[in-house]
Amino acid sequence: MITDNYIFDLYGTLIDIHTDEQAPKLWEAVCDHIAKELSQYITASNKAILTVPAKLKEVFFKMDRQERVALGKRLGTEHPEIRIEWVWERLLSDKPEDRTRPKAEHVPLPIYDFEDADETVAPLHLVRLGNFFRRTSRDVFRLYPDTLKMLQSLKRKGKKIFLLSNAQRTFTREEILELGIAEYFDDLFMSSDKLIMKPDTKYMQMLLDKHNLDKAKCVMIGNEIGSDIKIADDMGMESILVTDGDFSKIL
Repeated sequence: MITDNYIFDLYGTLIDIHTDEQAPKLWEAVCDHIAKELSQYITASNKAILTVPAKLKEVFFKMDRQERVALGKRLGTEHPEIRIEWVWERLLSDKPEDRTRPKAEHVPLPIYDFEDADETVAPLHLVRLGNFFRRTSRDVFRLYPDTLKMLQSLKRKGKKIFLLSNAQRTFTREEILELGIAEYFDDLFMSSDKLIMKPDTKYMQMLLDKHNLDKAKCVMIGNEIGSDIKIADDMGMESILVTDGDFSKIL
């Protein structure tokens, strides 16, 4: 097999990361952040949610599930991907638990490309809140030791490198830039842009179609059998399972 195109997962494949979104200290920090930076959004109707960590956590995950179910029904997929700013927007609204509000059901859903991303993609206060939440939830965040070596080696060989990640642009864009690997990719696909996620084959097909790629000359590299390897298998594409940053099958 001649492989010209390397399609990578991100988290757990190129980036070693661990987050704890259940930690009480995270939700305490988020409540403090909202009180200090977004106090204008606290109203009589939402105060009991935005100022009580346990309640904010409960409602956040409830709304996340609601948005995913609604979007999955709308798009006819078992693997929908919401934009997490929809949840934060509802939480900061005057009536956060009003189900007539969610954008997932009531407005057109544009699809963005990485290179077009800026503060206009989502309101800046939602981007900042999403990034604060993400940074505070992380306790491990680094490249695997051989990530840069491997990406540089593929580039020297003239290979095309793509990202196909189940990820939120709100914080993933910043994390890729922070770790200095954006320059190695020919394109970056994030599931929140496309509204579907791996292992839905439509997600992979979008990438192949955009760049006119021959799947016989592509390989999918990832750390999850149920998403990365499955989407490749369902596409009839080669795949490489990577664990703990072991790129020996690629280098």
